Amino acid sequence: MEAVAVHPLTTLKVGEILRDVLPPGVLNVVSGDAGLGPRMTEHPGIDMISYTGSTRTGRQVMAGAAPTLTRVTLELGGNDPAIVLPDVDVPAVAEKLFWGAFANSGQVCLAIKRLYIHRDVYEPLKQALAAYAGTVRMGPGTEAGVRLGPVQNRPQYDRILDLLDDSRAHGHSFAIGGHPQGQGQDSPGYSVPLTLVDNPRRTRASSRRSSSVRSCRSSGSTTSRTPSPGPTRASTDSARPSGRPTRKRPWPSADAWRRARCGSTRSSTSPRTSPSRATSSPASAPRAGPRA
Repeated sequence: MEAVAVHPLTTLKVGEILRDVLPPGVLNVVSGDAGLGPRMTEHPGIDMISYTGSTRTGRQVMAGAAPTLTRVTLELGGNDPAIVLPDVDVPAVAEKLFWGAFANSGQVCLAIKRLYIHRDVYEPLKQALAAYAGTVRMGPGTEAGVRLGPVQNRPQYDRILDLLDDSRAHGHSFAIGGHPQGQGQDSPGYSVPLTLVDNPRRTRASSRRSSSVRSCRSSGSTTSRTPSPGPTRASTDSARPSGRPTRKRPWPSADAWRRARCGSTRSSTSPRTSPSRATSSPASAPRAGPRA
């Protein structure tokens, strides 16, 4: 297991805890600079690589593993959405959505980055999220009562500021946050206020890019809970010559798909042959000779 260069202590602590639980050699934790990853992916003694992170780095992992044909499992570029339907309990779901997006200051790969909220509850839920965010204290983790701390490193902090600048440049409104105080190279720390972008355009960078940071986007949706009809086969009347009848056939059943993929378990007979002709009568069937 590779400990991330910008925050290795947690992974090293996990290795220390498991050292007395697992047999020797089952888990090895290594730490180093940015050059450690390429050395691991190119090493012929590693049979499989699992990586979670950006798409750009995932390409480098695949390229490094290609010469030795090392197997890889990649989880890349997450931009996780949450979909809110109109029958929710708004006060109860607001708190759950908040921590789903902002736990650990949003620095979790599976954190919610986008909210798609039904229009019937969009405004009440947006207000509930903003109100709850106002009750969450931010600051240094060593202080009592603080529930959210700063961003972990400078590159990630600068990336957040770029996303916020992009949102402001495109005229987005903010339900909360959006304007860090003292931002820039001379800022005293990497603190960014909780930010909820109100209904941004989906084509913008703030909606397309995975942030893994302390910001979240919300969008009004007209999706209802009306169930969609089952799959139907499109009619091909327009493609047939005039005068020819068109028969609309239903989708094949699960049994039909199974027979098509795996073969029938019955003996093969011609569809034009009746069962009586395909099966020999007991009187005409040849008798088996004596066994040796």
